[in-house]
Amino acid sequence: MAFQRKSRLELLSAGSGKAVVYLEKMHFGSYVIKFYWEGEVLGLCTLEAWITRNGELSDLLALAEEWLDTYQDGDPEKAVADRYHIANPNGAWGVPERKEFYLG
Repeated sequence: MAFQRKSRLELLSAGSGKAVVYLEKMHFGSYVIKFYWEGEVLGLCTLEAWITRNGELSDLLALAEEWLDTYQDGDPEKAVADRYHIANPNGAWGVPERKEFYLG
């Protein structure tokens, strides 16, 4: 998987099939990956995961590659049960304390 720089911002992207993942540098050395279906990059992301400055960026990139492999066929129903899906009530966005979903 090769990420491409999209602008002067700290934003990189990689795509596979009907899926695209953006890697963004956040504040204090943390990073976030956001998964979108192709053509929906202006809406809400479907999946999101992040690491703190103590985490391993390689773990986040491996997860991004897994998402691209798993969801490249473009079937949104497959992503609903993913723990990083933003609408999963048991996932990262459905629990009050989300620290358990940090990769590092």
